[in-house]
Amino acid sequence: MFRKPASGAGEPVELLKQPAASPSDWSADGKWLLYRQISGGGPEIWVAPMEAAGKIGKPFVFVKAGVDSPRFSPGATGQRWVAYTSTESGRAQVYIQDFPDKHGKWQVSTTLGVLPVWNRNGRELFYVNEGNKIMAVSVKANGTALTLGQPEPLFDLPTLTLYDASPDGKRFLVALPQDQDRRQDSITLIENWQSALSH
Repeated sequence: MFRKPASGAGEPVELLKQPAASPSDWSADGKWLLYRQISGGGPEIWVAPMEAAGKIGKPFVFVKAGVDSPRFSPGATGQRWVAYTSTESGRAQVYIQDFPDKHGKWQVSTTLGVLPVWNRNGRELFYVNEGNKIMAVSVKANGTALTLGQPEPLFDLPTLTLYDASPDGKRFLVALPQDQDRRQDSITLIENWQSALSH
């Protein structure tokens, strides 16, 4: 696992030498790195502290077996949360857990959920349900406790695919598979959807 400035300047710096590990997210304050690690029991969520001079401290497992797509909450200060997908119930669901102490865990999706993405305001979480529909759930934190709203549909995806929300929470970028009639991949910009928080 390597780190390199997004500008492309400089040489890559090795952070971690670990088979079957892939980076997932940074905490907003840059102090923690989330990554996915494949073990004998399946995929796990691991965390590595970032120390001085960009070095990695001793990693530790955060959630074991059957998990994917971990994402830190966007707040730079205060309570941290990790949203992720888990199959612990027998089917994929989205959960939120407080970090790093794990005082509690909350199931976000109700039928099926994958690919959680935070709204940058930290008060809303998006995920994809079994019908490839983007769902939005309001998130209200009170110390180490959460109150979650009911999932509300925003719009349909043409297929299960990666996506992200813009920093202002008003647009989505969606990675669509290449059309046979096109020579290049395309990015679709989706506007005029309504957030669960605006109801």
